[in-house]
Amino acid sequence: MITSGIDIGKNSHVISVIDQDTGVLLVKPTSFTNNFEGFKKLDKILEPYSEKI
Repeated sequence: MITSGIDIGKNSHVISVIDQDTGVLLVKPTSFTNNFEGFKKLDKILEPYSEKI
């Protein structure tokens, strides 16, 4: 299972992604801002791990 964790802050946040089955860090801790551009960055970071239905 792939899991993401987000540390929430007032002006910026930090995300990382890990494969819990293997313990492999898929995305090292990466910061993004608390605005539209930051959430576009978050979307781009998570997109490779989303399932297409």
